[in-house]
Amino acid sequence: INLQGLATNGPPLVTPVFAFDMTQLADGRVLAAGGVITTTSDNDDGPATDQAWILDGNTWAQLPVTLNFPRAHHRIIPLPNGNALVLGGAETGGGVFPNPTGAVVCPELFDAQTNVFVKLDPCTNSGSGAWPQWAMQEGDGLFVLSGSADDLTEGGDSYGFIAFTPEL
Repeated sequence: INLQGLATNGPPLVTPVFAFDMTQLADGRVLAAGGVITTTSDNDDGPATDQAWILDGNTWAQLPVTLNFPRAHHRIIPLPNGNALVLGGAETGGGVFPNPTGAVVCPELFDAQTNVFVKLDPCTNSGSGAWPQWAMQEGDGLFVLSGSADDLTEGGDSYGFIAFTPEL
C-alpha cells in the first residue's frame, strides 16, 4: 500500500496461512513465518505452524528451515543490522474471534545472511504470548510488552527490554 492508500496485488503466498506475521528485511526481501494453516470445524483455533517463507522479487519460496517454535499471533521485528526478531505468539490460533492458547515464551532471531532461525540463549519471556507490542528507539534498543496468554503462569513479564547486543 503506497502513501496514497493504493494497494498493489502481490504474488500469493506458497501456503495459505493466517495469524502469521511478516516484515521487510533490510535487503528488500520479505520474511513471513508462523501462523495457522488448518483449523478445526466451527472456526475453532488450530495448531500453529513453524513454517517460514521469503518473498524475493516477485516470488514467494518456502524456506527449508523452520522456526524453532511453532507460533501464531506473534510479531516479526526488523532489526537495524538486517536480521529480524521473532517475538511472542501462541501454540494455537484462529482467524475469527481467536482464543490463542499456550504462550510461546522464547524469542528467536532470523539471520538474514544464512536464512536460519536461531533460538536466543538464554531464553527470555519478555514479549511472550499472543499479540505482543513493541517499540524501537534507534540506539536505545527494543522495548517489548508481553502479549495475551491463556494462563498467567504461561505468560511473560508485564514488560521487558531487549538491548541491541552483538548476539542480536
